[in-house]
Amino acid sequence: MPLGASCYLYRNTGTNASPTWNLVPNVGDLSVPISFDEADVSTRESLTKMTDPGLMDASIQFSMIVDSSDTDYVAIELACFARTAIEFAVMNGPIGTVGSRGLRAFCKVLGFEDDQGLSNAQKVAVTLKPTRTSESGAVVAASWLIVAA
Repeated sequence: MPLGASCYLYRNTGTNASPTWNLVPNVGDLSVPISFDEADVSTRESLTKMTDPGLMDASIQFSMIVDSSDTDYVAIELACFARTAIEFAVMNGPIGTVGSRGLRAFCKVLGFEDDQGLSNAQKVAVTLKPTRTSESGAVVAASWLIVAA
């Protein structure tokens, strides 16, 4: 069972089809809340309301120290204000290790909260959400990645 400190955030600097995963080490606490809309699948066959999971609602939330010499910080900051997508993977182990798993998605920055507390390093709280993007004419959907042999 991995501890949170031994999990990984990666930023893809390549393409979806041929990713180049760059480890993002400048990350404090990170969470990946995932939930699903409820789709009503009730019929007259039962007097019980029935539900199936609908669309997945996922986000990636983490803090980073503000550092203009950190290429990951700069890439996320620029993507925030240019409103462009970046592909990320949040994994419970190294992305090259068989069995590692996590969320892989093209995301846009929806939150970039600057914390300038007097007694702390300047940090930003980043919120990423999957976005619509395409590569080679095909939409690339968020997925649950399990590294296989």
